[in-house]
Amino acid sequence: MKRPLWLAAILLSLAPAALGEDPCADEVSRICPRGRGDLQLLGCLRQHESELSQACKGDLDEVLAKARSISADCEGDVYGLCKDVQPGEGRVAECLKRNESHLSQSCQSAFNSWRLQQMEITSACAGDVGTFCKNVPQGGGRIWSCLKAHRKDLSSSCRSAMDKL
Repeated sequence: MKRPLWLAAILLSLAPAALGEDPCADEVSRICPRGRGDLQLLGCLRQHESELSQACKGDLDEVLAKARSISADCEGDVYGLCKDVQPGEGRVAECLKRNESHLSQSCQSAFNSWRLQQMEITSACAGDVGTFCKNVPQGGGRIWSCLKAHRKDLSSSCRSAMDKL
């Protein structure tokens, strides 16, 4: 069984996936056309990793590396709360989200830490999103990718918040 990456779904919301600049756009439309939501999309891309371009693998690796760095805190929760859930297509992540009130302190702490980082980026980059990404739809990492594409033009507080991630 692959190590669960329940936070990858959250991280995927910040992963590169912007219109026109998404290195995974072709793979998503070709390999995962029916992926609905970030959890299913991430699961599909992980299952078809050998078919991905190097650029897409690089962006996916960035997301998964961050997820791996904090998912160890939830490994016991996965086996305790979601042991009967078949991994893949975000099912384990959904199980953990459904059982959030029963998560261990270490898992809840990792989840809360991630939420704080997201809030910091949202706060620090709100003006930049309004300036550079106002016509970019939310979800699937499109805003994050837009910010990355305009990195040199972003406010210092936004760049700093992005660097912490």
